[in-house]
Amino acid sequence: MNEADEFNILSQFILNETGIVVPESNINATKRFLKSKLENLENSMDRYIQIIKKSETEFYQLINAITINETYFFREEKYFKLLDSIILPEMRERYSTPPTVWSGAASTGEEAISLSLLINKFWNSSNYINRPVIATDIDINSMNQINKNIYTPNSFREDGKDFHYLLHNCSTTDGKNFSLNKKILDSIHTVKLNLIIDDYKPLFKTKPKIIFLCNVLIYMEPEIRELIIDKAVEVLDDNGYLFVSSSNTATTSHPKLELLQNGKSFYFIKRGNS
Repeated sequence: MNEADEFNILSQFILNETGIVVPESNINATKRFLKSKLENLENSMDRYIQIIKKSETEFYQLINAITINETYFFREEKYFKLLDSIILPEMRERYSTPPTVWSGAASTGEEAISLSLLINKFWNSSNYINRPVIATDIDINSMNQINKNIYTPNSFREDGKDFHYLLHNCSTTDGKNFSLNKKILDSIHTVKLNLIIDDYKPLFKTKPKIIFLCNVLIYMEPEIRELIIDKAVEVLDDNGYLFVSSSNTATTSHPKLELLQNGKSFYFIKRGNS
């Protein structure tokens, strides 16, 4: 079996299991990763497929190899400015307890923590009945970074800097790395979730009013994106908000979603009867 055939078999397996299409920018890196794995298995593609079916550790290594996995605090800052200036203040007027917020591709947790920090700004943690921020990802090993609670300067970018003060107010540092305060982490519930296969409904005691599906749909083919959006809209509360990556806004649509614009931010609201 030649390298092209091996890569095609692996690509089809990934697509079937996760809905992810290996991005062109990562094809060569994925081929190198596959070659290194097969060298230890006497170049048996069948054996490698069986291993990643049985071993979560090997499966997660593969997912990390094929995805870019770049994330940082308050990524796509314009969305957080919209939450901070309009959406959350309006919700604070209506609700004494914080809304359920879902970070649907949480990776190492920076997005979920960013959402938690904004929730904490508007609702005192003593009012939490349940953990309001739900963080999910197919790679539970990446999300374990939230439990490890050690973040490096690599989690900061120029994009998002207007909200870095929230991190400084709710963290401790050793001069380089830093850790979040317990009350921020206690507001986040982490769950392993395959966006393609799994049912979203059991995740939520109350329907989320805000859903972030950023940095995930870019890896999906159109029919898979539509499936994920359809399942997300089903659990989203009426008049709740959906945010996707800016690069996916133009390709996202659903009969129950209305596209809104505020400045440079494009986002969706689920129109309901309430």
